[in-house]
Amino acid sequence: MGWSNFATINEIEFTGVEDAVADSGVDVRVTDGRIVVDGVTNGCQIHVYNLSGQPVYSGAGCGEIQIAGKGVYVVKIANETFKIIL
Repeated sequence: MGWSNFATINEIEFTGVEDAVADSGVDVRVTDGRIVVDGVTNGCQIHVYNLSGQPVYSGAGCGEIQIAGKGVYVVKIANETFKIIL
């Protein structure tokens, strides 16, 4: 019973990533409890959402974004989306 019921067991590597997308130069990171956005053209809209989909920030351009409260957030810049943890 158990593993003896299998004729052949093959190991495969599964990462869950099917396609790689080229780097656009946008950098989103967390520094000192703030979201830092670099590489975005001036006037480009940045939107930050909590995991419930509620907007917590909306603004334009590069810089630091202060969000009240720790957690997981989604940062949307143009057609790109980043998940960050504060």
